[in-house]
Amino acid sequence: MGILNSGLRRVALMTLALSTALPAQAQYPFETTVEKEEERFQAIIKNHSGNASFEFIQGVTLEVQWWELLGEPVNYYKLKWNRGTNFQLPSGTTWDDLSEYPDLLRRFDAMKPLSFEFEIDFELKDMKPNCGPTIMDTVTFARGSRFVNSTKHLLIGKNGEVQSSLSPGSGSWADFATWLNDDTYPPEVVKKTFVCATTLTLYKINTLKAEIPEREIAAIDAAYAKREKEKEQKAEEEKKKKEDKLKDLAARLNGEKKAPAPDSSADGITGRLLNAEKKLEARLEAERKAREEAERRRLEEERRRREEEERRKREREQHIKDCTESYYTTWDYGNNRCKKLELAKEPHAEFGTNYAAGGAGVHVFDFDGRPRAGSQLYLSYNMNSVPDRIIVIFIDGGQENVVYDSGMIGGSYARILKPFKGQKVKVILTGSENGTAWNFSISEQ
Repeated sequence: MGILNSGLRRVALMTLALSTALPAQAQYPFETTVEKEEERFQAIIKNHSGNASFEFIQGVTLEVQWWELLGEPVNYYKLKWNRGTNFQLPSGTTWDDLSEYPDLLRRFDAMKPLSFEFEIDFELKDMKPNCGPTIMDTVTFARGSRFVNSTKHLLIGKNGEVQSSLSPGSGSWADFATWLNDDTYPPEVVKKTFVCATTLTLYKINTLKAEIPEREIAAIDAAYAKREKEKEQKAEEEKKKKEDKLKDLAARLNGEKKAPAPDSSADGITGRLLNAEKKLEARLEAERKAREEAERRRLEEERRRREEEERRKREREQHIKDCTESYYTTWDYGNNRCKKLELAKEPHAEFGTNYAAGGAGVHVFDFDGRPRAGSQLYLSYNMNSVPDRIIVIFIDGGQENVVYDSGMIGGSYARILKPFKGQKVKVILTGSENGTAWNFSISEQ
């Protein structure tokens, strides 16, 4: 990965074309292969270069999640980028140089790329038996490329921080990928290839575009140069003031030569001048130490303030976690408190029936009948736009085992649950606030 910082007048563009045969493994040091779990591929691919330590961007790490929902492809990404450990501003100014000016250092640390665009080279493998038609019915490999960018798919965080997308994205099977040799396939064949594949290999991630914050880099560099110049000018002024005082003192001492005094000799005048100079130096040193002590106290106070903010943040997050882990409470963000929800015991429920309600409160559904041991249950639910929470529990010998917990979430989803084990099924649905609306059903496959 290389993005040149010299000149700061261009956006780094790197484009690599997908060849007809992928090179040897050694050329893909960050290649990763994963198996599909719960009908979803989840993998991490990196692009990092030790030779780019002087660049603004040294490497990126992308977490990829692909799955199929209600017949359409869905994607979700997490991005982390790393600034070059030896990156310098155009003038050669380093991170250590800026530490003298905390506000400039904060601006430097806050800088991040303005945009990214990536190409992900991948291959779908290990098709399920008797599943198709797939791309591999006609060619040897189901290889292709997918394009991801910060406008549509990604959010960019600070240096070294993992930033998740706001929500999953979707598209169509027709534009799911650009396939090897620019081959084209009907959407239904592409869908079947994805559904039938049990293994995914990500070969590499190509950076097609990485736009760095040129204006902010130049502005920080200019601000640092200005302050350094002002510091030099102030030092020169202080030096001149000191010299003027010494000259004035020497002139006054020379004028006292006419008075018959024991110290009126040249040696006496020089000694008094040296004493005056030492006193001036001592005063200037005391002033410097006082400024350093004031800055130390300011930095210490700022550190304590940040630690207190972090402590309060961790404390609040723990309160929220403790509150939301209970089935019967939810966190009221508006009033910043844990709110107890009203319990509504529903009539015994039946498999294959759709149940709908809404509003703030907890609804408990005990399902009549007992699914076959080892059978799969299919859960479908729609929380609409206001988040709600659904929990599925298998009761085995009086022990409640949570097999699915959606957390507070909005939108429509479908899940195949783990094989059934136990005697009963219970569903707890928590409405977060008044005005919510939800529906769900569970059926035996």
